[in-house]
Amino acid sequence: MSPQVMLPGDILNTAPATRWMPTPGEYVLIVDEAREEANTGEKGGSRIVIVNKVVSGPGASVADRDKTIFSSYQLSQDGLKYLRRFLDATGVTQVVAANGGRLDTDWFIGKQYACRVSIRKDFPNVNDERPVGAPPTGRGGQATAQQAQGAPSMLAPVQPQMPMMPQMPMMQQPQQQYAQQPMQPQYAQPQQPQYAQQPQMPAFPAAPQQPTVAVPPPPPGYGQGQGR
Repeated sequence: MSPQVMLPGDILNTAPATRWMPTPGEYVLIVDEAREEANTGEKGGSRIVIVNKVVSGPGASVADRDKTIFSSYQLSQDGLKYLRRFLDATGVTQVVAANGGRLDTDWFIGKQYACRVSIRKDFPNVNDERPVGAPPTGRGGQATAQQAQGAPSMLAPVQPQMPMMPQMPMMQQPQQQYAQQPMQPQYAQPQQPQYAQQPQMPAFPAAPQQPTVAVPPPPPGYGQGQGR
């Protein structure tokens, strides 16, 4: 009999794990692992399995960041065009070409790329791989109407940053026409009261002159011989 294992908690009060399923939409993924595996079943051959981590998506959301999404590429002539699209999206195409067509799966580690995630047969399906910042394309590989009209892509940047506060529009201060300050009232200088002139005293009549009495001359011979 094998030894018993003590569980770290109450198993009855622990909710069972549920399978996470991504919401379809545009994503930015980063390659966390890459390896070659043999195909099972009748196909035979091998494939490259990519273990992706969510950087952002759908759209600019980061709620599902670090969630895992798997993708794979068949190493066959039919699957080569899909692998080429992934190589272009991660910037590895020229490295493979310079290496004579040989591929090292470690070259994908840490590479970010944009893609569209859909759900097919109850599994996530990664398609429309492209470099981060490139607009999405239609099913036929043509640019979508959004790209043709020059509309900005909804993809998140390579390094998601905290959203900046929208700048508040500058309010144009109305130029106020200030009224001229009212002039101080000019107070009339108080005039000195015009006092009435003192009434002149009435002139008294001059004293009557005494009438001059004519003295008759002395008679002739008067006074002669006096003093003798």
